[in-house]
Amino acid sequence: MLLWSALLTGLVVAQSLLVALTLNYEATRTQEATEAVAAEVAGETRRELLALQQQLQALAAEPADAWSAAANTLLRRHRTLVRLERRDAADQIAAAVDSPFQAPPFLSIRREESDVETELACAAARGRWCRRSRAATSCRCRGGWARS
Repeated sequence: MLLWSALLTGLVVAQSLLVALTLNYEATRTQEATEAVAAEVAGETRRELLALQQQLQALAAEPADAWSAAANTLLRRHRTLVRLERRDAADQIAAAVDSPFQAPPFLSIRREESDVETELACAAARGRWCRRSRAATSCRCRGGWARS
């Protein structure tokens, strides 16, 4: 009788371990599948953002008279963009186009209230351009030419 009890206890323990290991294995497989999907989505998002960045850089190279039409086309293709601005060398807005699909962003706040963020973004972009421009030894920054 004691032998049968020990055998039955051993079977229950072995069966419990088997169920626990199976659940752990399934959870691991689910986690790996989720991570694979997340990596794929991150890669696709990165590709889309790089393509958008190239389109924005191409827009910056447009002549001033064709810029508004090209900006409108870009805003229609990318509904997540809300506003595009073209700035002159003094960082003043030379032209601006709002998305036809969303309310203009400066109805609730004045444009001047976001100038600090704009200046920081422009300075950061200038800094990245200056560091990445290996062909030129200097770049145009606020206040004149600065060595990179």
